[in-house]
Amino acid sequence: MTRSGYSRPIVRDILLVSLACLVAIPLYGRIEPDSARFAKWDLHLYRRMADAAPGLALDVRPPFVYRILGPYVSGILPMERDSAFLLVTLSAALLVPLMLYLLLCRAGVRSRNAALAAVLLVFNKWLFGFAVWDYFQTGDLLSLLSIMLLLWAAYTSRWPAFGLILALGVLTRETVILAPLVVLVYLLESGRWQTERRAFLISLVPATLIVLTLVLAANAHGASPLYYAGAAWTYWHSVLDPQAWVRLLVSAFAPVSLLPLLRPGRTWEILNKSRHLLLLYALAVGLVAFVGMQRWKWGIVPVVLGAGAVGLLYRVILGGPQP
Repeated sequence: MTRSGYSRPIVRDILLVSLACLVAIPLYGRIEPDSARFAKWDLHLYRRMADAAPGLALDVRPPFVYRILGPYVSGILPMERDSAFLLVTLSAALLVPLMLYLLLCRAGVRSRNAALAAVLLVFNKWLFGFAVWDYFQTGDLLSLLSIMLLLWAAYTSRWPAFGLILALGVLTRETVILAPLVVLVYLLESGRWQTERRAFLISLVPATLIVLTLVLAANAHGASPLYYAGAAWTYWHSVLDPQAWVRLLVSAFAPVSLLPLLRPGRTWEILNKSRHLLLLYALAVGLVAFVGMQRWKWGIVPVVLGAGAVGLLYRVILGGPQP
């Protein structure tokens, strides 16, 4: 161990993940926000939201009106607006792989395997690269970071931190709302529900109040409370599109998509011991399938990796926990 309390392999692996970020992030480049090609993209709505800070642009159409945190922070930073978006995105892009590495180590994955998972995430075009390139999509990386922090807080019984992270996380992207249900299953399967249910339920109160207030405020400015039902109706036919399923289940998770086929028995054994992560995966895939699979690369897919599901697959093929 070093004087700081971290072993040399962990320090080495953190440096490796950081180096991967420094190499990959510039390679993804940056979107040209004023190009005519992107004139109808969501980034212009996020710019509007940033321009309204420290107020709120509640007249922005859903679901973007609910994704406040990234544009708000970008709007209040003392710098040019687009530069602020870039700063927020790059900061999250550095934190997400490091948090994934630490979370996987916490779950018992060997340090070198956790580092490999984090490095492969960094070089995954859709799960990571797109959010870096379109740096106005701050919600993708911030929600991914929120999910991982929420799992860390639940694993370590830090319920005040869980409540704070959840309250901020629901303002990044709607996908963070999946976390309490997943943590509920985790508490039940780990036998901690009876002793920690009170703290867990209390931790949900701030986020619940924030979501209800935001929805009511947005509805008062014309946002439809039936937006997601309408989206499901619009995109339901995507469920029948084989190409959409290939993009969702194979392309998004390359190069680990075939690991369950290589070791199906071991995969099921690991996932059966972590049913809360299996539930998160099922929820994520289900929501993408029924609420807009055609927009898969902007949707909920990144949450799955952040929750550690893909990390478990690395664990299947590359080795179990440290002895």
